[in-house]
Amino acid sequence: MAALAADIAAVWDPRWEIGMIQKPCAAADIFYRGGIGSSVVADSTLTLTPVNADFYAGVIMEHKVTTAAAELVWVASAGRWFFTCANFSDANVNETFAIQATDLFDNPATLDVTGATDVGAVGTLWVVSTSGTNGWLDTDNRFLIVNA
Repeated sequence: MAALAADIAAVWDPRWEIGMIQKPCAAADIFYRGGIGSSVVADSTLTLTPVNADFYAGVIMEHKVTTAAAELVWVASAGRWFFTCANFSDANVNETFAIQATDLFDNPATLDVTGATDVGAVGTLWVVSTSGTNGWLDTDNRFLIVNA
């Protein structure tokens, strides 16, 4: 999979708080609504291309083109989110999902069960809607808060 090239649906369960915050971006970039943002470990700025030391920041809540570092971007740091992801299956319910080390982008479709070198855990698979297609990820429940 590749990085997002357009906004995707940011669908959350309204029964849980989504923790809306603004975070300064690490550099000029295009932030697509519905993407996964990561916090740079050195300064907590927001990036879309994390490295192993970085950790989950939240779901991007606006389409924003930043032209320089430190511009603020709205992020939802908590909640239960409906994502399209081929790795969401009944066998993986209650497993912790992370951004794959081999695919360090903002696309939630690339999430996978947390492995040894993956970037910080995003959440726990809560409910599968259609196995191998989509489901609900609980970002409040991350057994591995930082990295695998």
